[in-house]
Amino acid sequence: MESVDDALQGAFIVMEKAERELEQGKAEEAVLLALTVLPIIVDMQQYCDDSGGSAGYVIGDSLETLNKATASGELDEQQTKDLFQKILKEAQKKRYAGWSEWRNELLKACIPLCTAAALRKRLKKKQIQKWLDVLNGDDQYDRERLMYLQLQLHERFDGEEKARAFLYAHIDDLESFRERAIQQAIEKSDWTQIVNLCLEGESKDANYLITVNKWKKYRLFAYEKLGDMANQKQLLFDFLYAGDYDSYIKLKALYSPKEWHDVLEEILAAFEKESFYPSAYVEILKTEKRYAQLLNYCKRNPLSIEYLYPELVKDYPDDVSRLFVQWIEEEATYSANRPPQYRSVCRKIKTYRKACGQSQALQVIKHLEQKYKNRPAFLDELEKVK
Repeated sequence: MESVDDALQGAFIVMEKAERELEQGKAEEAVLLALTVLPIIVDMQQYCDDSGGSAGYVIGDSLETLNKATASGELDEQQTKDLFQKILKEAQKKRYAGWSEWRNELLKACIPLCTAAALRKRLKKKQIQKWLDVLNGDDQYDRERLMYLQLQLHERFDGEEKARAFLYAHIDDLESFRERAIQQAIEKSDWTQIVNLCLEGESKDANYLITVNKWKKYRLFAYEKLGDMANQKQLLFDFLYAGDYDSYIKLKALYSPKEWHDVLEEILAAFEKESFYPSAYVEILKTEKRYAQLLNYCKRNPLSIEYLYPELVKDYPDDVSRLFVQWIEEEATYSANRPPQYRSVCRKIKTYRKACGQSQALQVIKHLEQKYKNRPAFLDELEKVK
């Protein structure tokens, strides 16, 4: 990796200069410097070991500088035209085959330069559309990125009505378009529109849990703005039962203290019907100081005593001690004469000592020494924690 970093020293120097030029309002110089570095490092990626990420960093820095410079508004008409040609020519190079994300960043840098209708047409029809036409059905990510570039062109140069028509024409096909429509509705405080967009998205993307959750979070935000308590509660229950503890805090705030007691009992009962307890269940028990139920949880999940003992040791010292001893002895049983496992057992003894005291820890050590007296490596490790 040192040799790669050494080879990149010149690139680092050039990019530092490009950033200084940009800070001084010399956008054209910044673009030209970035275009000097970028192709060299992209080609370098083909044969160097960039496991340290240095080459990728320089490429990202070059593309970021390009986009900042072209969007700076500090280019005259001739500079705009010349830089458009140079950046677009670079984007067409074969070196970006397989690196469409970088190529798309180059195309994005061209958008602020398309002040002339002829340049917009060239970028949209002869480049973006050309690449869209050759994509196959498996290239959904590239298709979405290219379509989003078209949307940016419409938004920047064609007016709100035409941009909106293009956005909604593709909203059912492209996740980023639906999200853009939601963002626009947020800007206009059109909370009802956000709800409608999200419900449509949840129905369409029903098989994609992560995407559905994104639409639900936007919908929750809209309900908060609308003051719709009933729908807020419904969504927060959905998130909570999926394991999101933050939703529990928000949900509790929507109920009066008198109402909350029964709601809490329903929530805990619902979790306890399941065979798997999410971390949210444990956090609720800690928050509500339901220590008897927390102890029962630890009895069903003995390993959890390691991090839950601070909540339990004051009220249930004997139970905590028994769970620790059970946990330690089980691990010792399966240690299989391996020093790393012996050390793991001893780390648990240290935690036990912190929780329950030195005398009880020594009793466990003594018991293990007697039980495993034929394992000298284990005895050595036990001696270290006395």
